[in-house]
Amino acid sequence: LGHLLSSLPAGHLNPFLELRPGVLSPFMLALAISQIIGMNNITHGAAGYVFVKNGRDARKAAVVTLVGMIFLPLLWAIPAFASVLVFPDLASKFPLLKNPSEAAYAALAVEVLPAGLVGLLVCAIFAATMSTMDAGLNRSAGIIVRNFYLPIINPEASETRQLILGKVVTGLFGGLMILTGIFFSTLESLPLFDLILIASAAVGIPVAVPLFLGIFIKRTPPWAGWSTALVGFAASLVLHVWMTPERLQIFGAGDVPPTPREIGELRIALTNGVLVAVSAAWFFLTMFFYRHTRAAYRQQVEEFFTEMHTPIDMASEHIASYDNDCRQYRVLGKACVAYGGLLMLFAAVPNSLTGVLGILFCGGFIATIGAICWWISHRIRPEPWEKADLNETVTVPPA
Repeated sequence: LGHLLSSLPAGHLNPFLELRPGVLSPFMLALAISQIIGMNNITHGAAGYVFVKNGRDARKAAVVTLVGMIFLPLLWAIPAFASVLVFPDLASKFPLLKNPSEAAYAALAVEVLPAGLVGLLVCAIFAATMSTMDAGLNRSAGIIVRNFYLPIINPEASETRQLILGKVVTGLFGGLMILTGIFFSTLESLPLFDLILIASAAVGIPVAVPLFLGIFIKRTPPWAGWSTALVGFAASLVLHVWMTPERLQIFGAGDVPPTPREIGELRIALTNGVLVAVSAAWFFLTMFFYRHTRAAYRQQVEEFFTEMHTPIDMASEHIASYDNDCRQYRVLGKACVAYGGLLMLFAAVPNSLTGVLGILFCGGFIATIGAICWWISHRIRPEPWEKADLNETVTVPPA
């Protein structure tokens, strides 16, 4: 790692060579705020704390996430640094790309990965993308049906009608995603990284802000969440029309206009900062209408926050099926051993010694983790319901 960093071109790690502090600082601040909101609202990061068994496990989940978000980006940066040395001129290697630097990761993977692993990497990319997309479609359809259609439009809707509507909404959202992808493909002049940040901010922040603030603020009317999303979407459309390169020239320093790179960062900073401010301001404004809400709704809100702040009593609240650590360790262990063993078979593909050792290390590492989980599953004493799941004969006393 030391040799890699020392071999980089002079100033490669100094962002102020291409970006003035007046541009870089707002960019970092706006992005940090939007990421905190995006990763800690009730449908993303914070949702993971709801699915654990108690407060102690929730704190463990938070610590694991924190450690991962600190150290994993350092690992992700290594291929980007190495690509500068392996491919000093990506433009000549990919002459048809408007932004050749976007191909750095793929080019480095093809260059250094052993034979057989490039195809596996492509499969992993598609799998990760699809798993995120289908979860997002399912979640969005559920929000529309259960949090908008059912309480506001048709409170008497049957389960069948809700299911049909959920399928329709899923199809509509899927179509919108396809059209959005086609539209993005026409924006060849905008770097892919900037495009992702702008798109995620324009769509994600108006939804994430009420889902984040709603965890802490309870004196809001029932329409505060979806109205904040609509106001945020409207603000993102206005920003998209207003933020032309000509208008962004006003952020130059003196007689020095901003560079194309700085214009891109300014667009990201303004999109994130303005949408967070507008969405949060509207959400807070809705608090003035809280006193006009129905008493039944206020009682429901009070009960929700009381329950949220009440620690879980494992003895009285948990049913037996919650204590499924044994089964989870067993399933995950078997899956990791199978995946790791399958990956180790790639060592039979003709490769250099380094490539063979790399494949064996990756596959062996996954299989070892699986073996440890499998071993732990046998060390944990199964609950009676788990023994029944293992097809063992048990006698369960009557309740």
